[in-house]
Amino acid sequence: LCSEIGETRDTYRFDMEQNDLAEAAGLFNMFKGARDYFKTNDKRCKIVSIDEFYNGSHWSVERWWTHEERIDLGIEEEAESVTLEGFVELVDDIAVTLTQFEEPIRELIKKKSNVNA
Repeated sequence: LCSEIGETRDTYRFDMEQNDLAEAAGLFNMFKGARDYFKTNDKRCKIVSIDEFYNGSHWSVERWWTHEERIDLGIEEEAESVTLEGFVELVDDIAVTLTQFEEPIRELIKKKSNVNA
């Protein structure tokens, strides 16, 4: 799993320090050299049978890591849940914030009406 490839992902392709691709390439070369004996503790490296590509339900490599593993790797954030009471408070806070904008917007409408009159 490579999050960064050692260069920016824009038209300029500037070099950057983070490069997961170099580590992945090294691990792959070691795997090619000794498939039956290859082991690693790198959390970004998973050995998947080629049959998973042929017979699996998807080719999305990222989906082979569990939600917890992706959080641990820093490529996904932990989902925060909210109670029903917390949701009601959130909606109430949003309603109060929106109400605070009502008067300034009405003032803008009045000023625009006066300018256009």
